[in-house]
Amino acid sequence: MPDEKPILKLPSVGIDPLLLDAYREYEGSLVQGVHAEDFASTDPSASTLPTQQILATIAVLPFSDAAGGSDSEYFAEGIAEDILTELSRFRNLLVIARNSSSVFRGKNLDIKAVSKHLKVDYIATGNVRRAGNRIRVAVQLTYAPSGHEVWAERYDRDIVDIFAVQDDIVRTVAVTLESRLGQAIANQAAPRSVPSLAAYECLLLARKFAEVHDPDRAMPYAERALALDPSSSQAHAMISHCAYTKWLREPDDEILQKMVQSAHSAVLLDPGNASAHAILGMALTSQRKYDEAGSHLERALSLNPGDTKALAYHSEWLLRMGDAEGALRTLDDALLRDPIPPPWHWEIRGLILILLEKYADAIHAFARQTKQFWYIAAYLAICFAKLGRIDEARTELRKALEVVPDHNLLRFRIVDEFQSQSFREKLSEGLTLAGLD
Repeated sequence: MPDEKPILKLPSVGIDPLLLDAYREYEGSLVQGVHAEDFASTDPSASTLPTQQILATIAVLPFSDAAGGSDSEYFAEGIAEDILTELSRFRNLLVIARNSSSVFRGKNLDIKAVSKHLKVDYIATGNVRRAGNRIRVAVQLTYAPSGHEVWAERYDRDIVDIFAVQDDIVRTVAVTLESRLGQAIANQAAPRSVPSLAAYECLLLARKFAEVHDPDRAMPYAERALALDPSSSQAHAMISHCAYTKWLREPDDEILQKMVQSAHSAVLLDPGNASAHAILGMALTSQRKYDEAGSHLERALSLNPGDTKALAYHSEWLLRMGDAEGALRTLDDALLRDPIPPPWHWEIRGLILILLEKYADAIHAFARQTKQFWYIAAYLAICFAKLGRIDEARTELRKALEVVPDHNLLRFRIVDEFQSQSFREKLSEGLTLAGLD
């Protein structure tokens, strides 16, 4: 084999260096608020298992940048995340979601310990090396109980073929894990709307910030991606997601309308984009268009049964429709695949627990959401009031009124989103007990 060319530290394609500095500042923020108990908080026997037969469980850990410390680290992690997303399309694999697997990064990981925390059979690791116009992706698949490496491969490609590299890896891993189903399973990998490389890098960074509910930092990346590749379904979906996180903070109808329009565009550009259907389902749920929302959420889960965000959105939709028990089962399915979930998982769980009249448990759940939005303050006011802790209830109610000062509007926004009359009455009664006129 000829000697390799020296590795060059290249500037990221199409990315403003100032925004890259912002990314570095946020590195590690996705695991803020993770508690030690999170690693042992999920008992699979206590959760609702997927109805299909699971042949193997796998975690795809963040890939590393082989050059070390370069601006391409997020690019390496993005490749791993997209591999994870593609693997989750296969109904016979239980794939641990990104938020849980991203906690474990580094070169000296104890594979057996990681597998114990995530409760998986197989762990995929890898690294990416970029040199000039060439890229090398190395992937290893380890059987976790024994620590035995069952498969390893290295892919060298021109940088323009990075998406072909990813598809090669997905198919090879799928065949290795599901040998009984062979290439028939691997061929189910759905084609995606592939943006240009620069737009793709922008999307990776937008996703970093959006998932920690920082739309102000995420939106410039999403808008840049859309400008670079206007036909990208993924870029439109990311714009919608950024609008959603902004709307949660600022309940303005114009922001919500932007979320809906961008999600519609994403679905029109790629009807097979599960993430686009999921965010459109959440947007329509927020507009109280429940029937249409449900059809898009079901489509998202049909396209990608392992999409934990779609499962969480579907859980919230079920709750809005009046099915608290079904919502909790669906959220438990998501937790099975993502045992260290993103912080916003806990606000959905907290609301479910309120409507199941488990107020102390709901308070604990809300405390694990790192972004304490105005509506969480209102939910906490209800919990404290129902538990007779009136002073604490009034303190939380004042926080909610700072954002939505009109008492009638606050009650409307908290209560009217539910189809169930009993749920409406329960929440309204709690707000009154907390001191809302």
